[in-house]
Amino acid sequence: MTAILEQVLTSIKSLQKEELELIMAEIKERLRRQRRMEEALQAFVGTGTVFWVGDAQEYINELRSEERSF
Repeated sequence: MTAILEQVLTSIKSLQKEELELIMAEIKERLRRQRRMEEALQAFVGTGTVFWVGDAQEYINELRSEERSF
């Protein structure tokens, strides 16, 4: 456990109910946004295969080796 996390958990113990509810709402909202972003990105997985021929990693490696030769 990181020092920051330990500090947060310690601070939480002294909060009032209303403050805890506010924190919970913020955490839920952040998680909801993160899930939506992940779902949106997941919708694009594999869509590049229509445009891309070959292995993308091989292409990147080739570009990197060309950069080094300059």
